[in-house]
Amino acid sequence: MSDKLLIFSYRTTTRGGPGGYGLPVGYRYFNIDKNYSIERRQRFEDETIEIQHYQVNQNGKFKEIPVTSECYNQFPPKDKKKHSSKSLLLSNFQANNYLRSYHEDKNDFYDMTMTLNIEENIFCLNYQRSFPITLNKINAKKFFNNENLYQQQVENFKKVGIDISNELEYITFQNIENTRLTNFLLNGNQAIYMDNKLFFVGDNYFAFFWQPKDEELFYEYE
Repeated sequence: MSDKLLIFSYRTTTRGGPGGYGLPVGYRYFNIDKNYSIERRQRFEDETIEIQHYQVNQNGKFKEIPVTSECYNQFPPKDKKKHSSKSLLLSNFQANNYLRSYHEDKNDFYDMTMTLNIEENIFCLNYQRSFPITLNKINAKKFFNNENLYQQQVENFKKVGIDISNELEYITFQNIENTRLTNFLLNGNQAIYMDNKLFFVGDNYFAFFWQPKDEELFYEYE
C-alpha cells in the first residue's frame, strides 16, 4: 500500500441514524470519476460541509487539488486544525440550500446537488459550477413540439395538481453542456419551472425538485 484516504464513514448522527431523513452529521460522501479524480464531502456538527478534491498521481499517492466555487462570494472562516487550506468550506446555510427531490428513484440524480436562485437567475451544480438561466412562458404544445409527449406530460402534471395544457413556464440553462444534467433537459438546455418546482421531463422520466423555504433549510436535532 503506497497511500490511503478515508472516503466514506458514519461517525455520529443527530438525524435519526443512517438511513433516516437528511444527511447524518459526521457523514462522508465521495464520488470517483473515470479519471480517478475523487471528490470527498464531510458534514460537521455545525452543519457546514467541506469539499475536497484528490487525484491519484504517478507515484500512487493521493494529491489534494484546490477546490473553487463560482456560486458564492463569501465563505465561512476555516479552523486550520480541522480543515484543509485547499478545500471548499460551505456555511450551514449554503450547505443546506439545495433543491429537495420528489423523484421516487434518485439514482439518476445521485451525484448532482442542485441550487436554484431565481431572483439572481443563477443555477448551481454541486456547489461549484454556476450557470446563468432565463425564465420564460410559452404555449405548452409549442414547447414540446410533439403531440404524444405533450399529452403524456399534461397527464403527468395533473397528478401533481398543475395544469400545463395551455401555457407553461420554463427555464433555459446557459453553458450547461458537458454535464450529466443535459441528459434530463429538453433540447439539451431546458426544464419546466412551475409552482416553485423544477421539473425534468422526457419520454421515460418525470422528476421534480423544490426549493425549501428559509425555515425549512435546517433539520431539528433529535
